[in-house]
Amino acid sequence: MSAALQSMGLKAVLDEPCLYIHPTEPIFVFFYVDDILIVGHLSCCWQIEDILKQLQDRFEIRQIPQFTLFLNTRVVRDRQKGKLWLCLDQYLKKLVLIYHLEYLKPSATPLLGQELIPYKGEATQN
Repeated sequence: MSAALQSMGLKAVLDEPCLYIHPTEPIFVFFYVDDILIVGHLSCCWQIEDILKQLQDRFEIRQIPQFTLFLNTRVVRDRQKGKLWLCLDQYLKKLVLIYHLEYLKPSATPLLGQELIPYKGEATQN
């Protein structure tokens, strides 16, 4: 997949081996094993279609135009307001079951309510 995306002119993001970006347009291609997600600005529809066509020429692809789940991340959209939410509730439910936390008393908030103070120092290499 990496070789195919690079041959199409997409550039790998150094710290994210499964993320490729278009060199001049706001287009992102995420992939992991056999899941691929192509996202971009509405003005880039023809470039996205071209990337998809080139991928279809090389691989057998099943296209899902309105996805709601990608890599256990639920995607919720409000197109009218231009908003997008990435929800990890399925992942969190899985963790609850793995670590047998389903019978614990729920907390009102994940934090204890203390004020968070910004760190004024410098980050170290380690």
